[in-house]
Amino acid sequence: MSDGQRTTERIALLLHKPDEEVARIVEELTVNGYLSTQTEGKVFVMNVELLKESFKMVAPRKEEFAQSFYNRLFTYYPETKTLFANTDMRRQESSLMATLATVISGVERGDNLVPVLNGLGKRHDSYGAAPEHYPLVGGVLLETFHEYLGNSFTPEMQEAWSQAFELISNQMIQGAHA
Repeated sequence: MSDGQRTTERIALLLHKPDEEVARIVEELTVNGYLSTQTEGKVFVMNVELLKESFKMVAPRKEEFAQSFYNRLFTYYPETKTLFANTDMRRQESSLMATLATVISGVERGDNLVPVLNGLGKRHDSYGAAPEHYPLVGGVLLETFHEYLGNSFTPEMQEAWSQAFELISNQMIQGAHA
């Protein structure tokens, strides 16, 4: 709805539902921290409250978290290191954390993140990132959250990050091929 084209009135008109009913449903979803989208027959739900809660828990150690993420990525998948050959890794680590924060705050505000994620995908494509790299990154991200949060990283948080990362990576891949 954040693009201005999908107002509750317009959605109500398209669905042949009363404005009040659509407004109530949108408010319930917003209040409960849920944003969902459908792509290729799958419905992804981004539970912004769980994303935000887990991200806040690692924020005090964000530099260490990002370093651990990249160390793990390069250890498990040494072939990915060439993608960062000409990269200032301190800047890259900051960029990772800033991107995660941007996605969380954007989802929370109801922003249309598709153009941002498509652009990010285009940039990653120019660095040599390929679609097969995204699942590797997602797995390493989840494992890094587990490392830093231990038992505080609940199965629900893991599911929230897993779905969020799948949605993010799908949009980035689409942007790379646009």
